[in-house]
Amino acid sequence: MNMTSIAAAMLVFALPSVALADPTGTFDVRGLNPDNGGEYTGTVQVTRTGDTYKVVWKIANDQLSGIGVGLKMVDGKIVLGPASPDDIGISIAYGSGSSFGTVVYFEQPDGRWHGIWAYDGWDHISTEDWFPKDRKPVAKAETKVKKQDEKVIKSFESQRVIPLPKPALAGPKS
Repeated sequence: MNMTSIAAAMLVFALPSVALADPTGTFDVRGLNPDNGGEYTGTVQVTRTGDTYKVVWKIANDQLSGIGVGLKMVDGKIVLGPASPDDIGISIAYGSGSSFGTVVYFEQPDGRWHGIWAYDGWDHISTEDWFPKDRKPVAKAETKVKKQDEKVIKSFESQRVIPLPKPALAGPKS
């Protein structure tokens, strides 16, 4: 799979939602535990606090807090920056007690926010979806796709985790 196909597939998920983006609000959460694959549910509250996002999850009897920065599309590239209503994604560092983790979410064409997360002490990643409580679901946007990229996009849509190419200086494999 070449880089152009991967970039095109990622844009299909990001571009249709740009006009309706903004990761602030209250969401229902559904995710998978990396240790046993069991599903968990809860809520998350996201507020913009100047240049950052304050994120508070309530999962079962636990509360996790995080701080995030925005992700937006600038000249065809995804760029990290200050929190903004135009953000199509959010990158968050979070913690609970003495443990910590990281997660990145992107708004999907159907209005949910899909994230890939990792937690200190685990050597696996997992996924989590946020479903807006205080906004109406977004209708799936029409997207023009080149015929050559349709197979790649269908492959990505059927996966819960989107594989990304490793950087040239990637660390050792786990």
